Amino acid sequence: MSNWLHQARYYDKPAKERGGNSGSGTIKFNPAWQSEIQLTQIPQRLLFVPGDYPGYQAPDIKVPYWEWARHNYKDGNTFRSFMCPRGTNRSIPCTACSMQYDAKDPRIATRRVKYFTVISLEYWYKMTNSYGDVSYKMPQSPAEERRYAQEGERVFGRKGYLALGSGHAEQLFDLVEQISSTCTNCMVPGQKPGKITPVKYTCPKCGAVQVDMETTELSGKDIKAYATTYHKCGSCGFSGLPDVVHACNKCDEPRPADLFDVVLPLAKRGEGKDTMITVPHGSHIEFIDNAEIEEGGVTVPLFDGKHFSPSIVELYRPYNFVDEVFHVELLPEYQDQRVFGR
Repeated sequence: MSNWLHQARYYDKPAKERGGNSGSGTIKFNPAWQSEIQLTQIPQRLLFVPGDYPGYQAPDIKVPYWEWARHNYKDGNTFRSFMCPRGTNRSIPCTACSMQYDAKDPRIATRRVKYFTVISLEYWYKMTNSYGDVSYKMPQSPAEERRYAQEGERVFGRKGYLALGSGHAEQLFDLVEQISSTCTNCMVPGQKPGKITPVKYTCPKCGAVQVDMETTELSGKDIKAYATTYHKCGSCGFSGLPDVVHACNKCDEPRPADLFDVVLPLAKRGEGKDTMITVPHGSHIEFIDNAEIEEGGVTVPLFDGKHFSPSIVELYRPYNFVDEVFHVELLPEYQDQRVFGR
């Protein structure tokens, strides 16, 4: 499993738990919503596309998702959610931040959201309005299927982004941990792949063993937490997250599977604020080597061992979220005009 997951979980902790080291004028149309892929009760096969983004709190750490602060504004029946233009750069003006932190306005709340580039391996209806704006809809009932068929074009595959708050992101990370117990180095079609387990935690600088699973007295809970906690090496004094040494029960060169090695059938369960993302009963995680898709009316392999199918190659590129998706919403004047009417 890539160390990005341990980094992500470390920086998701509250700071006290981590330790260690504008313009004027009319705002243009905000296109960000057109690219968002919403999860529903119906599982959706998603292929995650790895990115290379600076960590929100530690820019020198690279993670495969983009993370940013997002404000919620609730005043009576009015609710708006929008990007914070400043993020960690306090020199950028932000009306919502001033309202929340300076004026203590209870109508404003802030949270961090992780944005993953994904490709939905499902059929969608492509809709184009009179202004030329394109949106995609997935029917949730036979009635919607009939209506969308009259209004749009049925297409397979759609690139978009998945926006996950801290709770849903943690649920995804739990799924990644399950995926990482499979070895991709000894994966053979038609055979059960090798099972991977961590055997040691070592210092990332000098390689000294910090925890040996054969001899440690740590509990299972403490062993799991160790990987997402800073530790000072007793040999060289370096402080940081440990490296993980794995073993496979079938090969000598284990490579833990990652989120980007699979097709994940995700669905959302629950209502309101009490929701979770999950792989529902009856759905199965597929490795990209075994997955199939429909292309030109014919079933073809998603990945042939070296390349994705042509229709997926066109989509398999991570978003530049700042310039491609949220370029309008990140303008300081966006919230002033569209949210607060100033």
